[in-house]
Amino acid sequence: MEVAMSRVLQVTAPGNLKLIVNEIHDHTFDVEDVTFDAATACIRVPIEPNWVLEIAEVESYRLVESEGVGNYDVNQLLYSEADGSLVITTDVPLTFTVRVSGLDISLLELADG
Repeated sequence: MEVAMSRVLQVTAPGNLKLIVNEIHDHTFDVEDVTFDAATACIRVPIEPNWVLEIAEVESYRLVESEGVGNYDVNQLLYSEADGSLVITTDVPLTFTVRVSGLDISLLELADG
């Protein structure tokens, strides 16, 4: 079953990442729900209560959960143009680094019902 989503924000400039962070800061995601679609080179991170962070143009990613917590809060999105890396930081130690060919991040809202 396909879940309906609408795009709330799309960011392609590093200076605008704060717009997404302002919406999802301190909201949580479960590492088990993070998905990568190789066909579209896209990672989706469902964020409570009704958001999906969609990262496009993904070349590779590394998600290492050393603490075994499962649910993590979003603290910051840090992007380095020099090496094309996007780091999702949380208050609990978690390695979540995404290497992208260009910055293209969207915040999607799940439709009600």
